[in-house]
Formats: sequence, structure tokens, C-alpha cells
Amino acid sequence: MTAKPKHLKKTGDRLWIPLLRICVPVYWRKIGTNGQEIVDADDSAAIWKWNGLTVIADHNGQNNFENLNNAKPEKTKAILTVNGTSRLYVCDVSEVGSIVTYPYGSRLYTAENRPVHEAFPTGLCIYTCRDKTAENVRNVRLTHWR
Repeated sequence: MTAKPKHLKKTGDRLWIPLLRICVPVYWRKIGTNGQEIVDADDSAAIWKWNGLTVIADHNGQNNFENLNNAKPEKTKAILTVNGTSRLYVCDVSEVGSIVTYPYGSRLYTAENRPVHEAFPTGLCIYTCRDKTAENVRNVRLTHWR
């Protein structure tokens, strides 16, 4: 974990999942970056749009993101505040997926090995990396919220 990069300005954008004790500021990943410096920083998670899907990521063991393992479909609720507007989401998928790193970037996959942006074209995807299973593959706790 590292200090927050100086160019990250407080925006008021925040993810809150009361049942999982997750309450963290989210910072928008810049185009052309992978958001790693946001994820590495204390008290911050990276957020970006992937077509119609909003994605949030942080390290397992940071900001209580390990508690995503306890997200229960139809029971766990999240509140995402962006630009002063809050929206309530309900978890509908919690599974172990994967993230695969390629020379040109990385891709997030569901448990059925479908690209996340195809399996969930809209809504909110929150994930955290778990363990490395191969040189370029990590298991992730993948959650989808509608």
C-alpha cells in the first residue's frame, strides 16, 4: 500500500457497502492507464466505465475488499455516489472469476470464462484479486450488482 498519488483530487465519489464494511473513495481511472496507482494507494479504489458497465477494483485486504467474499446475491446492497448522485445497487452475482494479463492489457472473465463486459453489459461490477494461478492469471472475487 502506498500514499495516494498527488494528482488524485477528492471528488466525493464513494462506494459504500454497509453489510461488508466497505466504504471507500473511488477515483476515475484515466484513459490509457490501468489504474494500478489508484488501487495501490491507501483509502482509494479505481473506477472506470467499460461500455455500459461501471467497474470498481481494489486490492484484497485493503479497504475491506476481502469482504466481497461474503456478498450474498439478492441480500447485499451497495451505494455508489458519483458527482453528488447516489444510486442503490443489489448484488446479483458473487463468484470466482479470473483476470488474465496480456501484452496489450488485461481482461476480466466470469466463472464461465466469458468476458465480463459481455456477460454483464450494464450495472456495476466490483472485484478484487485473490491468488495467482499462473504467470499471467489471477483468481478474482467477482461481483455484479444491478
